[in-house]
Amino acid sequence: REPQREPCAIDEVVASGLSLLRREISRLGVEVHNDVPSGLPQVVADPVLIEQVVANLVRNACDAMAHQEARRRIRIQAEAVHAVTAAEGAPASSFVRVTVTDSGPGLHGQTVTTLCAPFFTTKSDGMGMGLAICRSIVELHYGALDCVDVPGGGAAFSFSLPLMSPASEDDDHVGDPTPQEIDA
Repeated sequence: REPQREPCAIDEVVASGLSLLRREISRLGVEVHNDVPSGLPQVVADPVLIEQVVANLVRNACDAMAHQEARRRIRIQAEAVHAVTAAEGAPASSFVRVTVTDSGPGLHGQTVTTLCAPFFTTKSDGMGMGLAICRSIVELHYGALDCVDVPGGGAAFSFSLPLMSPASEDDDHVGDPTPQEIDA
């Protein structure tokens, strides 16, 4: 479905996405640290779709660690990022970046392009659609999905969402992207 964008607090969306997996996280013995601070600037997003992205990234992290003997840990963090253009010193883009980091085996040399390709999976029982759908959802919100190996082991998946522009707070078109958000 098309996103139903509205101003939302990313900490609440992340907490809601985590609550969907509470039993699975407990059953697998995964230690989750939700370090997303309250008070971050609001994003313009469909909270239900972004919950699905969070839940899928956390579920994938749990699956990646399911067979390891070492401690299974996931850390979720978020930060507001305000990039500036070098030439003019004016803001180029402003967004919130959410990162889900696990203590699993890492990416094994895979890139975000490969991992998000439809029907590509690293799971024996996977369909290869989860990350492809996550990427589509994030891109429908004018954001980006990325991943990196974590030094010392593990993987970090991050996605960005544009901040709500101050003009849209007073506008009847809340949720419509500004040119600044489209360039993010």
